[in-house]
Amino acid sequence: MDRKRMFSQAETIVFNHGEMQCEARAIIHHRSHNNDENDDDGNHDAVTYEVTLFDRSSQSHRTMRWKTEITALLTCIVCDDDWTFCGTIDGELYAINSRDGRFVSSVIQFDDALVSMVLQHHHLLLVTNNGTLRKWRLQRDARGDLEGTQLLQ
Repeated sequence: MDRKRMFSQAETIVFNHGEMQCEARAIIHHRSHNNDENDDDGNHDAVTYEVTLFDRSSQSHRTMRWKTEITALLTCIVCDDDWTFCGTIDGELYAINSRDGRFVSSVIQFDDALVSMVLQHHHLLLVTNNGTLRKWRLQRDARGDLEGTQLLQ
C-alpha cells in the first residue's frame, strides 16, 4: 500500500454513531535534520493522529468526551457506545474505551494494513489489505478491559 497516497487521503477520518462522532485528525511532525532528497516520506519524521470522541446534541453543538493521540498512520476508525477501534497502515489495532478514552488492551498486530472495520452488536469485523477477513466477539474482563475472541479468519 502506498503510504504517501494513503496519508494524503486520510488527513482526517470521521465516523458517526448515533449521537457520537469520532474524529481522527493528522498532526505531522516535520524533520529538523537529514534533509535527504531521496526521502520517500516527504520529509516527515512521524505522523500522530489526535483521536477525539464528541457527543452531538445537535448539528451545531459538539461536546468533547475525550481526546488521545496515536503515533501511527490511521487507515480506519469505528466506534459504538462501548468501544472505539483505530486501525493503521502497519496492521496495528488500537482499542479504546468509548466512555473515558482509556486504552483497553495492548496493540494488536496483524500481518497487513487494516483497510476496513465494522462494529456491531459486540462483534468487530476486520478486513486487511491482503483480503483477510477476521471476526472478533468483544467483551469486557473484570477490570473493564477488552477481552476479544477471534471467531473467524
